[in-house]
Amino acid sequence: MSSQNFSNWQQEYEKLSKGNKIASSYSSFFSDDYKLNVSPAEAIIDSDAFDALVKGGQKQVRIIKQNDDLCFKIYSCCKIPLYEVLPILKNLGLNAVYGNFSEVSAGDKKILIQSYSIENVKFDVEKSASVIQDNFIAIINNVVENDELNALATKEFLDYKTIDLLRTFGNYLMQVDFSLKRKSVFTTLVKYSQISKLFIDLFEQKFNPSIEKGARKTSDVLGQIAEKLEEVSNIQEYKILNAILNVIDSAIRTNFYKEKLYHYISLKIDSSRIIKMPLPRPMYEIYVHSYLMEGCHLRGGKVARGGIRWSDRKDDFRLEILELMKTQMVKNAVIVPVGSKGGFIIKQSNGDAQEKAIESYKTLIRGLLDITDNYSVSKQQIRPKDVVCYDDFDPYLVVAADKGTAKFSDIANEIVQEEYSFWLKDAFASGGKFGYDHKELGITSKGALVCTKRHFRECGINLDNTVITVAGVGDMSGDVFGNALIELKNVQLKAALNGKEIFIDPNPDIEISYKERKRLFENALTWTHYNKELLSKGGFICRRDERSIPLNEDAKVFLGTEKDSVSSDELVKLILGAKVDLLWMGGIGTYVKATGETHEEAGDKTNDNVRINANEVRAKVVGEGANLGFTQKARVEYALLGGKINTDSLDNSAGVDLSDQEVNLKILLNDLLESKVVKDLNERNKILKKLTPEVVQRVLDHNYMQSLAISLDEIRSKNEPEVFFELIDSLQNQKLFSETEYSFPSKKALAARFDSHIGYTKPELSIMLSFLKMHVYTSLLKEVNFDKHLIDKYALLYFAPSTRQVYKEFIERHLLKKEIASTYITNLIVNSNGVGAIAKINMLTGYPYTSIIKTLIFIYDLLDVQDIRNEIFSYENKVDQSFIYQTIIDMFYAIERFATNQIYLFGDSVIEYVYKQEMLNYLEYYKENAIKDGIFKSKFENKVKELSKYFSKDLSERIAYNYFIDDFILAYYITRKTDKNFILTIETIEKINEKFGIQKTIDYINSIRVVNEWDRFAQFSMIKKYVFFIVKLTMKILSDFNGNVDALVAAKKQTFEDYSGRLNTTSKLSANNLHPVLLLYDKLEELL
Repeated sequence: MSSQNFSNWQQEYEKLSKGNKIASSYSSFFSDDYKLNVSPAEAIIDSDAFDALVKGGQKQVRIIKQNDDLCFKIYSCCKIPLYEVLPILKNLGLNAVYGNFSEVSAGDKKILIQSYSIENVKFDVEKSASVIQDNFIAIINNVVENDELNALATKEFLDYKTIDLLRTFGNYLMQVDFSLKRKSVFTTLVKYSQISKLFIDLFEQKFNPSIEKGARKTSDVLGQIAEKLEEVSNIQEYKILNAILNVIDSAIRTNFYKEKLYHYISLKIDSSRIIKMPLPRPMYEIYVHSYLMEGCHLRGGKVARGGIRWSDRKDDFRLEILELMKTQMVKNAVIVPVGSKGGFIIKQSNGDAQEKAIESYKTLIRGLLDITDNYSVSKQQIRPKDVVCYDDFDPYLVVAADKGTAKFSDIANEIVQEEYSFWLKDAFASGGKFGYDHKELGITSKGALVCTKRHFRECGINLDNTVITVAGVGDMSGDVFGNALIELKNVQLKAALNGKEIFIDPNPDIEISYKERKRLFENALTWTHYNKELLSKGGFICRRDERSIPLNEDAKVFLGTEKDSVSSDELVKLILGAKVDLLWMGGIGTYVKATGETHEEAGDKTNDNVRINANEVRAKVVGEGANLGFTQKARVEYALLGGKINTDSLDNSAGVDLSDQEVNLKILLNDLLESKVVKDLNERNKILKKLTPEVVQRVLDHNYMQSLAISLDEIRSKNEPEVFFELIDSLQNQKLFSETEYSFPSKKALAARFDSHIGYTKPELSIMLSFLKMHVYTSLLKEVNFDKHLIDKYALLYFAPSTRQVYKEFIERHLLKKEIASTYITNLIVNSNGVGAIAKINMLTGYPYTSIIKTLIFIYDLLDVQDIRNEIFSYENKVDQSFIYQTIIDMFYAIERFATNQIYLFGDSVIEYVYKQEMLNYLEYYKENAIKDGIFKSKFENKVKELSKYFSKDLSERIAYNYFIDDFILAYYITRKTDKNFILTIETIEKINEKFGIQKTIDYINSIRVVNEWDRFAQFSMIKKYVFFIVKLTMKILSDFNGNVDALVAAKKQTFEDYSGRLNTTSKLSANNLHPVLLLYDKLEELL
C-alpha cells in the first residue's frame, strides 16, 4: 500500500469514526501492517472490541461479514491456542477454514487479534452474531462446557444459558436412566433443534417469574411439542425427547431466572413424576449443574437431614447418593427428620482438588438455598425471589458433613447467614465451630458401644470389668475406631487394619497397649507410628500390599493358621475370621458378605480380594461403628449362626442423633436470641456447651432403648413370628421398601426357624424397627387432630431436662414442635412395646395407628410403666439379662392386652383426660382390694416372692401388679355400664375365666400357627369374641344371679355339661386350626 493509500485509509477511518469517541481514541494505534489487512470499517468494529478488552480485562469476540463469508475475530491479551479455539467453533456450528494473527499496541497494552475465516454459513448473521459471540466467550471462559449441544446457538439462536439448561436436563436424565448415553442425548437434542427450542419455550412459560400466572401458555407449547414428537420416527430418539419433556414436567422450582454471583442452574424435581428412576424414589430432589460440578440433594420427606459428600463416581454419583439416602432413612428413624443425602462430583480435574471441592460444595449449597423457602425474623413465610413454585411451603433444609466434606460446615453456615439470611442460621450445617464436635465427644463410637455392651450382657459379660479380645477395622487416628479403643480400657486389641496398614499384637499387655493407643489417638497417628518395641512376641506392623509376611508361632496360634508366611490379602482375611470376643468395624470398607452373595453385590471393589463370608467370622460379637462393614445378608447369616450383631444404621445412629439434637436446640436458642432472652451469640454458645452432657446422655439413651427393643423383639418373634411376618408384608404393601432392597424369610423359611426355636434375627428386626418408626411418625404428622396436649407434653420432654421449664414458652412455639413431639412419641411406643405390638393391636381391633398410640400413652401414664422399667434397668449386670428381658416383655404384653381390651370396649374415647383421675381412683382400689388383699392375693404374694429374689420388695410389688391387671379394664367398663359393685364384678369375671376355661381357650387360639393373613384375622376375631363373651356373661350373671356363677351353671346344667365336654376334648387336640374353638364358642353363646 502506498503512502497515499495509507492516507486514504486514515481519512476513511476518521470519517467513519466521527462522533465515535472510542474509535477516535484508537486511531493512532493502528500500524501499517494492520491497515494493510483490515478495512477502516472493520477497524471501527475492532476499536470497540479493543476498548471493551482494555477496560474490562475480558476477551472479546466479533463476527464480521465479508462478502459471502464470515470473519470470526477473537481479541485477547494473550494468545489462545488453536486446539482450544477450533473445537469450540466446530461445536458452535462454525467451519473455520484458516486463521491469521496480528497485534495492536494500545498504549502499554498489547492486544492480540486472532481472525478465522468461516465458510458455508447457513444462518442469518445479523440475527445471531451477538448470541454466537456470547456463547463463545462463555465457553472459552469456562462458564459452560464445550460440546456438540452448542450447535443450537447457530441452529436456533439459543444463548449459552438456555443451551446449558438443556445440558442440565440431559445430565440429570443420564443419572436416573443409565441406558442413555451422553452422545445420543445431545445429538438428539441438536438433530431435533426445533423441539429443543420448544422445550426452552415450555420452561420459560412455566418458570419465568415475569409472566403473570394467567398469561402462561404452557398448554399451547405442549401442544406444539406433541405435534413435533409425532414426527419423530426413531424410537430411541423419541424416548430421549419424551424423557427430557418428562424432566421439565417434573420440575417444580428453578433458580434459572434469579440473579446470581456466577452461572449455575438448580432444579427442584418431584421425583414421583419421573418416568424411569432407580428405587427408592425420594420425595423431592434438587439437581445442581455448573461448568465445574454436578450435584444433587435427595430427600425422603419434607423434614429430612443427611450429609453432603464429595463423590468420585462421575457416571452414577446420584445412585451412590440414593443408596446412602436409603441407609440414612433407616438410620434417621430415631430422630426428627427423615433421611436425605447430597453429593457432588468435580468434572474439571485440573488444578487444586481441595480448592475445586470447596467451590463445588459452595455451588451445591447455593443451588439448594436459591430455591428453598425461608422464614422472616417474625416467622412470616418467605418464598424465594424470582422463583415460581409449584409445591407447598418447604423451608426445612439442613446438611451435615460426609466423605470429603468433614471441615465444610462453617463454609455452608457462612453462605447461609451472609448471603441468604436463612432462618436456620448456623443450625443449617451441624458440627461447625459453634456446634458439637463428634470426634471430640466420641459420640458415634459411644453410641455403638452401648449396643455392643448389650450384646455382651446377653452373654453374661460386663465389659466394664471383664477383659475381652478384639480385632477390628480402623486405626487410632479415626473417630469411630480411635474413640472406641480409648473408651474400652479392659481389652486386648490383637489385630487391626486400615486401607494401608495391618497391625498384629497376639498377646498384648492391657495397660501398656492402652497407653500406646492413647498416644496415637491424641496425636491422630496411624498404626505405622505404633512403638514396635511395645508389641508382644510375634507382633508386627506391615503394609497392605506386601507379597509375603512371615508369621511366628504366637501369630499363627492367634490367627488360626499353619502357614509360616502369608500375603497381606491372606492376613486381612485371617484377621476378619480371627477367634476373638469382638470384631469392631470402625473403618471404611465392606469386608463380610453372605455365602450366597457375589463380591459385585457387596458393592466395594477395593476389598474384593480380602472379603470373607459370614460363616467364616468367628468373633462372638460384631460392633458396627462404621457404615457397611457387613452386607445386610451377611449380618443375617452371621446372626443365624449364633453371632451377636445389629445393623450399622442402628449401632452408629448416635452421630446423626446428636446432629439433630444440635439443630433443634439451635432453632430454639436462636429464637431466644431474637427475643433478647439470650443477649448475644456468645451467651447462646455457652448455653449450647453447658447442655452438652445432657444432650449426649439423651443420645446414648436412644441407642440403649433401640438396642433393647431389638433384643426384646428377638424373643417375642420366637413366640409369634406370624405377627412380624405380616408387619413386613404391610410395610411392603405401603411401598416403604421393596423385596429387592431388604430380604426377609419366606413363610416356609420362617416355619423352619420356628421349629428350631429361632425367630427373626436382630439385623432383620433392626430394619423392621426403622421402617415401622417411619410409618408411625408419618401417620402422626398426617393426623390433623392429634391431641394437642400430647404434642405439647412430648415436645417439651424431647429437650434436655434443664431447658424444659426455663424455655417452656419458646419450646411450645418451636417451628418443628409437631415433628419433634411425633419423633419422641414414635420412639417411646415402638421402643417400649416392640415392632409387633402396634401392628397386632391394629389387626385385633381395626383401629388406626394414631388411636392405638394415644391409648398406649394413656396406659403408660396410668400404670407408671416407664418408671418401673427404668428402675428395672438399674439391675443390669446384677441380675441375669434374660430374666430382666422376660420381666419387661411380660409387663408390656400386659399393656398390649390392656390396650386391646380398652379399645374393644371404649374405642379411644376413654383416653380423654377427664377420665384419667376416675380411672386412677378405680385402679388404686383394684390394687388394694383385688390384688393385694382380694381374689388375687395369694397369686400376687407368690409373684412378689419370686421377683424379690432379683429386685427390691417395693419394685417387685410394682412389677407384680401388672401380672394381674387384665380384669381391670373389663371390670371398669362393666361397673360404669351397670353400676354394679366393682369388686363383685372382678370376682365374677375371674370365676367365669376359671369355670369356663376362657384364658386356656384364648391361649389355644394364640398357639395356632396361621397360614395367611385371613387366618390371622379369623384368629384375632375369635379372641375378640371371647373378650366380649366375658363382658356379656358377667353382666348377665350380675344382673340375673347377683354375681353367682354357680347359679348360672345350675340353671344351664345341660348346656354347661356339653360345653365342658367339648372344652375337655379341645384341650387334648393339637392347635392346628380354629374349627374346635368355633364349635366351642357356639355352645358358649347358648349360655347367654
